[in-house]
Amino acid sequence: MVLTVNPYFALERIDLAPGSVWRLDAPRETWLLAIQGHAQLGSTTLSPGDAVFLQADHADIGVGADGLKALLAYPGPAINPDALTERSTARRLPHAPSGAPLAPIYPGHSALEQPEERNWQS
Repeated sequence: MVLTVNPYFALERIDLAPGSVWRLDAPRETWLLAIQGHAQLGSTTLSPGDAVFLQADHADIGVGADGLKALLAYPGPAINPDALTERSTARRLPHAPSGAPLAPIYPGHSALEQPEERNWQS
């Protein structure tokens, strides 16, 4: 799902199925930040909070048994429809169609703003 696109960067939220294998194509600067789940990207194991950087490269992503939710960021002003390709069926991860509404941004609020929730022991 495309979260935002502007002249500086594109930001997508990806949700990869458990046990699937994907090819990440990064012709330009590309960042992948794991949010939930686990995966193997080349020799790097991804867990929530881990980030990887690729540039002028590609890598296979082997998704763990719990799937992978992540943010994918790269230079704008356009989305990269070839960023992710499923290896087993060679189909592309669907992107928002051209002209589709992006995440709404309201004055004074972040498009990614979440309710505050404490996850630590007091």
